[in-house]
Amino acid sequence: MNKSSVTGYLKLLRMSQWLKNLMLFFPPFLGGVVLAPGVIAQGILPFGAFCLGSSATYVLNDILDAGNDAHHEVKRLRPIPSGRVSRRSAAVFGTALVAGSIFLASFATKPFFLLLIAYLGVTSAYSLKLKEYAIIDLFCISAGFLLRLEAGGEAFGIVISEWLFLSVFLLAIFLSTGKRLCEKNRMGTTSGRHRKSLLSYPDGYLDGIMYMTGGSVLVT
Repeated sequence: MNKSSVTGYLKLLRMSQWLKNLMLFFPPFLGGVVLAPGVIAQGILPFGAFCLGSSATYVLNDILDAGNDAHHEVKRLRPIPSGRVSRRSAAVFGTALVAGSIFLASFATKPFFLLLIAYLGVTSAYSLKLKEYAIIDLFCISAGFLLRLEAGGEAFGIVISEWLFLSVFLLAIFLSTGKRLCEKNRMGTTSGRHRKSLLSYPDGYLDGIMYMTGGSVLVT
């Protein structure tokens, strides 16, 4: 395996996106116990399970989107559309990541394990089909954050309040809407070639969702 291939596999992991999995530490952080002895160590295994799991779903998404990404000014440089990693090799790599994620989660509690499986199911369904449907794609992204939050509560034995649940839900909708709006504005009439759901959003619709969810986040 040459240096280019190794770099390609590392990029498939999208390690920068692992920051999203810090959501698991929100419950102990907001509960004021994150610095208590043993709390950080307690979260290492759950965090690792979600990092491997999320990377696996990114690999699946990249395999399925390779054709569309080839038309994107930035995403065409990703490992699969650029040809540095074949789809078959990426599929084997993704399968290994899923296996590692499930293996780590098997050492945690059963509810945590089920939440991880639910996360893998939702994100895989999103990559396979649900991302093509307007509004549903936004709720799928939000569900990913909520499952991380609930998994964090389970991992640390902390109950998630209704207000925290609503805040994370609305903030996730706000951020994912902003991302879709940015894609729609930047790519213009060709946005549908990259993401089908963008064709279903009327002008001004995404702006309205951002205004509503942004105000609601401040309230919650």
